[in-house]
Amino acid sequence: MTQRKSYTYVVVRYTHDPISAEFVNVGVVLMDTATQRPLLKFQRAYSRAKAMFPTLNRDNFLSAILRAKQAINACSGKLSSNDLFASPINAEQLVLKALPLDDHGIQVGSTGNGLAVNLETALNQIFDRFVLKYDGKQKTTRRDDKDIWRPMRDRFKTEQVVDLFSEATVVAKSDAQKFEHTWQNGKLHCIQPLSFDLSSADAVREKARNWLGKLTALDDAESDFKAYLVLGEPSNPSLKSAFKQGLELLQKVPAGIDYEIIIEDEIDTFTASFAKWMREHSPHAVVN
Repeated sequence: MTQRKSYTYVVVRYTHDPISAEFVNVGVVLMDTATQRPLLKFQRAYSRAKAMFPTLNRDNFLSAILRAKQAINACSGKLSSNDLFASPINAEQLVLKALPLDDHGIQVGSTGNGLAVNLETALNQIFDRFVLKYDGKQKTTRRDDKDIWRPMRDRFKTEQVVDLFSEATVVAKSDAQKFEHTWQNGKLHCIQPLSFDLSSADAVREKARNWLGKLTALDDAESDFKAYLVLGEPSNPSLKSAFKQGLELLQKVPAGIDYEIIIEDEIDTFTASFAKWMREHSPHAVVN
């Protein structure tokens, strides 16, 4: 009987925008458990990434992929020298040690393990499953945060209060958060449009977690503020459940933080009410 070999693997992904938390899978690293020899397969599919991220710079993207491959190969070359690793490691540990991971660029994705007679075949199968499977299936018309703000801006412009908004930063002891659309009236009122019209359920939940963390970090803010989270819903019906989960995550913001959640079908009512309030309470508003 042909002996099967044990392996671990990690999917490598490229994240373009930490706010939206969207990513594209670009490669797979598979580690032979016995020999600690890694096998790598990356796709330099710039066109697919560009379809997801219209502002993506080609040179930056391709350079990130090349640096990732070089760093992983360099790190794996030290596995048997200089006692770099005291004990065997898996594929994810190798990538984490090899790469300077950050919000913009290469990150680790799904992980797993298995047994295979031919590790090259296993690598190709995993690559097909996590990388090639999504080629040509990316939606290119998803809305971003600016798209959620645009109809609100138009209403505020019609009400002649749009010029009362300004950019401001809420500062806390250990963090700070910039808001682009704020109005000062006793406290700082911060409108934050958030599009959840994303590519996957993971991206939807991750963006919600991201903003839950951002607001939680402001629990000891130096100034009084209120955040209005205006949520754009996914256009893909299959992501409605994920959006509901994201909404539940955002509702876990600590009670000490003043915030309000406005979902998509409430935007018109909210904007009209907010504009009326601004006109009534601002000496600079134009009143007909």
